[in-house]
Amino acid sequence: MSRLKEFLIKIPAVCGAPNAEAWGKMNELAFDHEKANPDSVFAKRDGVSLEDRLFPAFGFLAHEDTNQDKADFAFNLLVLTSLAHDLSKGSGDEDEVQGPYEELSLDAHLYPDVEALYTVQEARAGQWA
Repeated sequence: MSRLKEFLIKIPAVCGAPNAEAWGKMNELAFDHEKANPDSVFAKRDGVSLEDRLFPAFGFLAHEDTNQDKADFAFNLLVLTSLAHDLSKGSGDEDEVQGPYEELSLDAHLYPDVEALYTVQEARAGQWA
């Protein structure tokens, strides 16, 4: 299992989301569907912002018992992964990647349990698999 997939499955529990197992399973199914189907509703497409495309994986933020700061940090790791992946494929801009990378690097020590699942450096590598 890839580190990114494991991160998406486990991050609801790490953020204290109620019914975290169900949120994690939904993330697993969405991840597998996107990987297997280029026309997946979860895949990148025109007219849908990066944040809007990735946000369904963090729907558990709707629960007030969820640690919002931790979940925001984790969501931004996912955004960085996507930006870095695009850059590695020849689209995007280094500045779009470097800013979030530096900001997340400064905050990483605040969320060691998130970093144990998926690090800022892994997100910067942009491995979308």
